[in-house]
Amino acid sequence: MGWLYLAVCAFDFVIFPILWNFAQATYLKTVVFTQWNPLTLQGAGFFHIAMGAVLGISAYGRTKEKIEDKKIVANKIKINLDEDQIG
Repeated sequence: MGWLYLAVCAFDFVIFPILWNFAQATYLKTVVFTQWNPLTLQGAGFFHIAMGAVLGISAYGRTKEKIEDKKIVANKIKINLDEDQIG
């Protein structure tokens, strides 16, 4: 999901503005008349707010999973150490 957001931002803020100006200069053979208006900023930037929420929630969930995995591994190690001391 993060890679998709990176690609969308790269195209909307870097690649498309360059292509837009190049197309105007090439096909109109005049001065660039209009600037590129980023599509993701229309609607008060709701796309970026939504993507930030999605990425934030997924990062939070992944962190919780990693913490639980570490606890499970730590418990297994503790159990193995206890068994070695008994036997």
